[in-house]
Amino acid sequence: MKAYPMIFNPRVKAAIDAQRFEDVFVSYRGIMIGNGEVWISGISERGRSKPTIKIISINNQ
Repeated sequence: MKAYPMIFNPRVKAAIDAQRFEDVFVSYRGIMIGNGEVWISGISERGRSKPTIKIISINNQ
């Protein structure tokens, strides 16, 4: 994927690397990595009984 270095820039990768499991923030919006650099959530999809876990946001600015 050509855009990978732009999307997962050094700031985003550092936030992921530094995230400790015991410090993960969880809310109704999902799971926050770092200071909101990455958000993960369960997405309901038609025809599936369980949500699929996906990255829903990457804030790399």
